[in-house]
Amino acid sequence: MDVASIDWKVNHHLRDHQPETVSTGLKGWLPSLTHRILIAIALAGIGIALTLWVAYMVNQAAQERQLASTERNSVAISASLTANVQSDLEALSLWSKYFQTVVETADIENVQAQFSELATDLFDQHKGFQVLAYAPRITLVERENYIQQFNYFTGLQNQILEYSEDGGFRDALETDQAFPVDQVESFANVELPIGLDLASNPVWLEALFQARDSRLPVAISVELSGVMDYWVIQPLYSGTEIERILSPVGGLSGYVLGILKPQDALNAYLEGHVTDNMQISLRDSAVEEMVVSHRDPAIADAAFPASDMLEIASTPIAFAGRELLLQIKTIPAESMLGSGQNVYINIIGLVLTALLIVLFWLITGRTLQIQDVVNRRTQELSAAYDQLKESQVHLVQSEKMASLGQMVAGFAHEINTPLAYAKGSFEFVLQQLTKLNEQDIRLLEFTEGATNSSDQVNQSGDAHWLTALSERKQENIVGQSLKLLSIGISGLDEIQELVINLKNFSRLDRANIVEYDLVEGLNSTLVILKSQLDSQIIVHRDYGDSAIVHCAPSQINQIFLNVINNAAQAIDGAGNIYLRINSQEDSVSVEIEDDGIGIDEANLAKVMDPFFTTKEIGQGTGLGLSICHKIIQQHGGDINIYSELGAGTVMTITLPRSPISDAA
Repeated sequence: MDVASIDWKVNHHLRDHQPETVSTGLKGWLPSLTHRILIAIALAGIGIALTLWVAYMVNQAAQERQLASTERNSVAISASLTANVQSDLEALSLWSKYFQTVVETADIENVQAQFSELATDLFDQHKGFQVLAYAPRITLVERENYIQQFNYFTGLQNQILEYSEDGGFRDALETDQAFPVDQVESFANVELPIGLDLASNPVWLEALFQARDSRLPVAISVELSGVMDYWVIQPLYSGTEIERILSPVGGLSGYVLGILKPQDALNAYLEGHVTDNMQISLRDSAVEEMVVSHRDPAIADAAFPASDMLEIASTPIAFAGRELLLQIKTIPAESMLGSGQNVYINIIGLVLTALLIVLFWLITGRTLQIQDVVNRRTQELSAAYDQLKESQVHLVQSEKMASLGQMVAGFAHEINTPLAYAKGSFEFVLQQLTKLNEQDIRLLEFTEGATNSSDQVNQSGDAHWLTALSERKQENIVGQSLKLLSIGISGLDEIQELVINLKNFSRLDRANIVEYDLVEGLNSTLVILKSQLDSQIIVHRDYGDSAIVHCAPSQINQIFLNVINNAAQAIDGAGNIYLRINSQEDSVSVEIEDDGIGIDEANLAKVMDPFFTTKEIGQGTGLGLSICHKIIQQHGGDINIYSELGAGTVMTITLPRSPISDAA
């Protein structure tokens, strides 16, 4: 069997009546805490992705600029290297021609002084050559004379030398001609043996012949003391131009030797050029191991492999009959992602992302606060609206009750006057008839006594009078009239009691807060509902002791009327209604119990809602209990409803004894 119980407290009307559409509209567009965290994570991901993308784009742009700059620098470097090489060779050729005139016109001491001075000037203006040497042509006939003269000035003995296979030097063989190194000037402290015959080595001799025949400088690679250098051989000619044309050998007076150290020369050539992120290499195609390079310190510090670098230039350079290959490489774009610029971009991006997340969190937090305020205000407005609606209903009902009360009061007042007249007349007639009846009784008794004592009766007149008197005594008209008057007066008393109870129920003269006995209210209500209570319904009264509270009597009577009437309607056929009053120190509880059909749990929670009713259309408005709840709420009380489906309902109304200022 279904059993349900519910308490309707004072603040029950403030429960949330907010429409679902309004709640959805307010909450649907704002994120919850979980959504805020997920959005913050998404923003962090987006921020990091944007930061990486910006860093990548900046890196690409920087690399494109760097590549363009490197390409421009590579063109300038290629042109500068070519120009420097050619300038050094031209300078060596001009220096050689000038020195030939010195050799032809000056003595040996002056030749040595001029050679040293001219070499110093050449070193200052051209950074390519680190060593200059002079090797005159000595024939076999001139050999002894040259050695003596040479030893005289140098203090050396047997100074025509050749390079031995073991890496040392030895006396040169007596060949038909020799080209011993006579004078040496070194800018880079490079040692070259005095007296070394340039014709003592087949490779060197071939280079001498090539330079002699082409009349141009010839470069050869020579490794002395484990160091690979370039020797540039420049032929010197004496005599007239005709002699030189007719016989190159006949006009050959010797050679000028310029020694170039490739690495030092490359560094000197690159002085003043931008070589950032560049690796510049010179490769001799004839000598595989002859590779010199210049590398940006940033690349060297990063230990970036040369094989992974991007080649942006490969230029051949002609160098005294040889070909050098100039290669310029740079770092590819993707290797620059860890550069300092990108680190700054990443830091700035992460900071901005963090600020964006904090700003989002603050804005959504503030928005959620505003939403909470809006929801609370909406609930307050909804509750106020419900209160207003209930108040309007209560006001309408109160106006109806006031009108009914005025009508009842007027009716009671109007009916009391004729009722008083009728009752007064009936009572007066009753008094007169009572006196007449008493006299009549005494007269009959006297007559009967006189007749019985008389010996002679006028048979004609007295017999007729005696017959009429006997009939009057038998009919007892006066006695019956007295009974009828008594019944009529009792009916008038009942009418008067009904009017008094109707007046007491409306209590228009007591609508303010006053002391009121709830027993009087229950009894007055039962008189009003006498016609509504079926003869099979038995009302049980258990009132107990003091039931006086401070209230608005007319409103409390309205509650009793609605609740007892509902209890009577819930009973189908015979049944019972129990009225109990339980008095406490500070409150009085009135229990109204019936053994009717009861209320199911689904409807029990809505019985106090305005316009809710389980009755058929036209039999109820659904306002009775709602108004009762409103009145009890205004009196500071509460209602407890317990119902068992099929077994009945108990409604407990609790009212405080102390007065409530906002009632009525």
